[in-house]
Amino acid sequence: PLRGTDPFGSYADNLAYMAGKLMEKGVSVYFITSISRRHFTEDGTLIYTHGDYPAAMKYAGWKLGIPVIDLSTITMIELQKMGELESRKLYMYFEKGELDKFPEGKIDNTHLKKAGAEWISRLICEELLKLCVKPNFLK
Repeated sequence: PLRGTDPFGSYADNLAYMAGKLMEKGVSVYFITSISRRHFTEDGTLIYTHGDYPAAMKYAGWKLGIPVIDLSTITMIELQKMGELESRKLYMYFEKGELDKFPEGKIDNTHLKKAGAEWISRLICEELLKLCVKPNFLK
């Protein structure tokens, strides 16, 4: 509670503040919601973990006229299609003995491996292209 924000209060206000400061400097602003965490139930259903924050970002974007890429929904759909086992390849999930750095293994369902970063980058590029925006490296 001491570190959190209210999604439709201070969180949305901070998004608006930061976007405003960037736009004052001539920066094109786009909001991108958080990627889904990799939390599956025993029956293989992906669990939504972000609460109201993606909705608050979408609302702030709508209110400010800022495009929003809903990566939360996109990654949930993609992860559900992949399933629990296949999605391990994208996140910091290491079996016991797989890496010297983590001899006991590591299960981090939030942060990505290189393959996961490449996956997210591809999704973002696809969504930017849908908005008719080409990232600088594609120009």
